[in-house]
Amino acid sequence: MKKILAKLFLRLARLNFVGEPPKESCVLVAGPHTSNWDFLFMLAYAWAKDVPLRWLGKEELFRGPLG
Repeated sequence: MKKILAKLFLRLARLNFVGEPPKESCVLVAGPHTSNWDFLFMLAYAWAKDVPLRWLGKEELFRGPLG
């Protein structure tokens, strides 16, 4: 289901990816973000192409609003 939704989202966003991700293991490090949409595009691509994701964030991302 999420693969279908991801492909629909990417099509509505008018994004076209050329080629396929490599079959062997690889590491992609990305940053800094240019907009808040970057995360959604990355997640949609990973779901659409069955790419396993691992990510990390700075400590403040995981704290509650009151510390």
